[in-house]
Amino acid sequence: MKSSEQLHNIWSQCDSSPLMDNLPPMCETGFVTSRQFVPSVADFEVLQKSRVVLEWKTREQIRFDAWLCSLRSISDPETLDPKDLAQTIAKTIFFWIEAIFRARPVRPTLTPKEILSLQFVPHPDQLPPSLGRSPPNGCGLPTDWLRADVCRIQRNQTVAGADFAEAMGSRADTTRALWISGQLMRNAVDAVGPCAQLAARQLMRNARVVAPRSTSGSTSRYVSKHLAIGMHVRRGDACMRWAHVGDGDTSKSRPCYHLSEYIDAARQMAATYGARQLLVATDSDSVISELEAFTLESGEFTMVYLPYHRSMLFGTENRNMNLSIAEAEERGGFIEHQRFNQEGKALVFATFFAELNMLLKADMFIGTSASIVSRSVFLAQIGYHGHVPPYVFLDAPFGPVFEI
Repeated sequence: MKSSEQLHNIWSQCDSSPLMDNLPPMCETGFVTSRQFVPSVADFEVLQKSRVVLEWKTREQIRFDAWLCSLRSISDPETLDPKDLAQTIAKTIFFWIEAIFRARPVRPTLTPKEILSLQFVPHPDQLPPSLGRSPPNGCGLPTDWLRADVCRIQRNQTVAGADFAEAMGSRADTTRALWISGQLMRNAVDAVGPCAQLAARQLMRNARVVAPRSTSGSTSRYVSKHLAIGMHVRRGDACMRWAHVGDGDTSKSRPCYHLSEYIDAARQMAATYGARQLLVATDSDSVISELEAFTLESGEFTMVYLPYHRSMLFGTENRNMNLSIAEAEERGGFIEHQRFNQEGKALVFATFFAELNMLLKADMFIGTSASIVSRSVFLAQIGYHGHVPPYVFLDAPFGPVFEI
């Protein structure tokens, strides 16, 4: 095991050399070119149990937060274009952290007016009944749902962070960029206001656990019923043609994948690490029904999901099937074209953050790299755990964190 002093320079070692057996798998360098990363059981045990690695990750997270919040904050449309942010709440958060990544040495923030202009940010007087009781001051301000700054407190003193500054604002295809983007996502996930926090917690309290009728044996020597797989299944408006694993072509239409492909990836994680719990996020009611039936009958996994009416929020499933992107755009078939009342906005906003908070704590991830929600969950896991988790993307490699 390497000492903490040797681990301190881990980023430069990762970016200048291939993955080495004696480095923790946070050095995974193939995210740009490989669809999956399933390290050995020994490497995974290092991530889960090594005191030196855990202390290093915690220290670096604290140091990064202090440095980030010492940067001068700035609200500038040229730095953070409201038109980019206004599409969906997932894109709002993702493009926000991209703007911070590129804007070094300043920290882009939003104004209350800009938050109010975002079509997916709600501002109802009170929370909808399904989302719990409103705080005493109500929920009518945009900042009750989304803070203007990823930092709660602006630090006035300068904090050393030349290594962070060097990695930001330049290439987005390095291990350092991946780790830093994860830390930015972790801060952005915490940038929700009090009403969003209350609503997301209420949804998570209602999480439904589906236990199998029987439990099949595990074939992994690293057996733990506590390990969880985060799974995001994108359907809805993005399902335009059925594809097989590895077909990530989005030039004319967007592919989606049968649930059996996700289950095969989960079985790979289970066989390697003994993970038996699926934390599921999806925009599809049929995915929930199908996966619930599979869980009850197969005995392979326990399933956890948030119960809410997905079709009511996200529209008819497969409505864009067999259409091109141009045809779906012309018909107004994407979620960006939907208009919600305040209750609908509150539900969309709360479900996104509730599912994101549920999946970021999972130990590994299965999703699609073309989905902004999948990308956000993956980065949030890196931010939360401090390392790259085992992952499988069904469509294509994650690629550069942001477009170069």
